[in-house]
Amino acid sequence: MKRWIVLAAFAATLLVPSFVLGQPCPPVNVNLSVADQAQTWWMVLLDLLVQLSAPLVTMILGVLGTWMVRKLGKKWDSEKQEAVIRLTDNMIAAGVSFAEEQGRKALRADKVKTEGADKMQSAVDFIRQQLDASGLPGIGEDELKKLIEARLHQERTKPDGLIPNEPADTSSES
Repeated sequence: MKRWIVLAAFAATLLVPSFVLGQPCPPVNVNLSVADQAQTWWMVLLDLLVQLSAPLVTMILGVLGTWMVRKLGKKWDSEKQEAVIRLTDNMIAAGVSFAEEQGRKALRADKVKTEGADKMQSAVDFIRQQLDASGLPGIGEDELKKLIEARLHQERTKPDGLIPNEPADTSSES
């Protein structure tokens, strides 16, 4: 849809001035008196200038229109990439939360603590299913694991993070 808008803007930028500049001036009546012809000399000059400058103006507007199309296309592509990154980040956060919740459920039901590798695999599987369902490009398993670990690190470094940091040394050194 956005490409059609850009194409329409390009066509309007190129064609409207060409049609306006390409209109000839009204013909000069040569049967007029010298005084009347003196009043219309500027129309002949204007017609000549328009005919000479119309191709040049059309070329300049064409170049400007092409530049505008490329600039808008890059902007919209970068917005799309940012949206995909945000969506992927949300899926990774959801995968981490899903794995943590599955670990909590297993702990409540069986009183057995789920190992970190099992949680990691659960999160990877969840994220992979979400990516496949959304139609986003796939991410390799190693890359997913790195992204999950980065997300966990972000959670750990939050001031009120749910994952506690290593206990601080409470011994006082004097």
